Formats: sequence, C-alpha cells, structure tokens
Amino acid sequence: MESECTPHNAIDDQETGNRYYLHPLTGERFLSATTALSIITKPALLHWYGQQSAIRAVENLGRLNQAAHVKLCDRGDCGHCLTCLMAEISRAGTDERDAASSRGTRLHWVAQQYALTGQIVPHDADIEPHVRSFLDFVRVTEVEFEACEVTVLDRRLMVGGTLDGIARFGWLSKAYGDLIGKSILFDYKTSNKIYSRDGLQLAAYSDAETVLLPDGEELPLPDHDRDWALSIQINAKGWWLRRCPVGELAHRKFARAAQLWRDINEPDLDLVGRAMLKPRPKKARR
Repeated sequence: MESECTPHNAIDDQETGNRYYLHPLTGERFLSATTALSIITKPALLHWYGQQSAIRAVENLGRLNQAAHVKLCDRGDCGHCLTCLMAEISRAGTDERDAASSRGTRLHWVAQQYALTGQIVPHDADIEPHVRSFLDFVRVTEVEFEACEVTVLDRRLMVGGTLDGIARFGWLSKAYGDLIGKSILFDYKTSNKIYSRDGLQLAAYSDAETVLLPDGEELPLPDHDRDWALSIQINAKGWWLRRCPVGELAHRKFARAAQLWRDINEPDLDLVGRAMLKPRPKKARR
C-alpha cells in the first residue's frame, strides 16, 4: 500500500526522534514545529500509558499466573517467564501508540489523495471506519480543498512543518459561520484527544514566511484567514471541528515554546557533566 510516512525534505533523528526540515538548496536546517512543541507535556498520556498496561495485564492473567512458576530466563525474550512477560505488558502503551500513529499516517495519505484527485484510493481495512468519517466530514462541510501537504518555513524562528492543507467550507455550524467561504488553514488529528499544543502548531504554520517545494523552490504562503484555523479530528467514531486562534498572541506562545526547546535540547551547555573518577582502592596492608 503506497503512502508517505515522512514529508518532503524532512529528516528524522533515529536516536532522539526529533524531526528537522533540510533545505535542499541552501542546506539550512529547520526545527520541526511538532518537535518544538514536544517541550509541552501531555499530562493525560501518563494515565493512558498506565491504563494500556493494565488492560494488557488483565488480558494475560492466565499467562501471568503460569509465569510465576517459570524459571527466569537470561535472554529477555522467551515470552514465558515473569521478567519477559512484564516487559511485554509494559510495552502496551508504546505498541498502541505506534499502531495509532500508523493509522493516522495512512488516513492522511487517503485524505491527501482525495484532496488532489477527488477519489478515495485503496486502503487497509483497519482504517475503513476512519475513511467513512472523513467522507462524512467532506459531505457535511462541503469542503473545497485549495492546498494540501504544504511544507512551510519560518526563518525568524528557523522552524518548519507540514501543513495538512488550506480549504474553504460551504457549511459550518452557526458558531463557526463567520469562517464560511474563507480560506482556512487546517490540520487533521486522528487521536482520541486534542491538546492545546495542537492549536499552537497551527499558529506556527499560519505565520510561516514561505512554502518549500520538494526541489527547493520557495513560494509565498497562500492567502488565508490570519485569525483562525481549524483542527479537524477524524477517527473511527466520527469527526469534530475545533477553531484555533492563530493570531499574534498564539504565535508568541509558540515562539516561546520553540525557544525553550532549544534552550533545553541544543548542546551549547552540558547540563549534566561526566561522572567524577572514583579514587582507586588502597591496597590492603599486609
């Protein structure tokens, strides 16, 4: 199944998971907006990870009972002893996170191809409920896509990102009626919970200076509403729209987050030094 996991000109640090955008012509390296926003914690995730491990433990009560009577192995991958089974249970949150990320990536690909061609491309069965939610969103809001998968750069902050798209909407609820007919930046989210930092991500994109094409050519960011953007949550249960402020105040908050990320993560200061050498033990007197 064809899909694109990594945006054009994006590079991922395999050791840290941090993402950067590399300009193919100038060699400039831009910090990903989403990486910068990782400095803002998601408190609910701690509870969620614990919940996933608890669920997996309950699902494996029989195996846990048997493992208590099995000799511990020294390989770490037998799957039968208590040590190995506990390691498997502790990975439950990470496994579900990766599965959810995969579903989100594949839905983004379907949505991107629909925006470009008006057609739903073949997709895996496990995201079929997500695709149905997406098509319902398209039908109800009478959306007209103007751009999709736009890589944007901001040289003032040396930050880049991939905007899911810009669109006009023919129908929105009464509370959002002032946005009808306007060119609105939007970003898809396929998670079950939306966080405040998702709005700051849109603020970063809205204030970007330029669009970066795959070959390195730069174009102006298309005109769009400078006050509001939309976070579009789509998952197997349905879809929800949330307006997000993207004006000056929101962008200043993003800029502070990006600066804090750099202050903490860039290696201009070793925050923890090397361990001091311990004195050699004195030879025992005879």
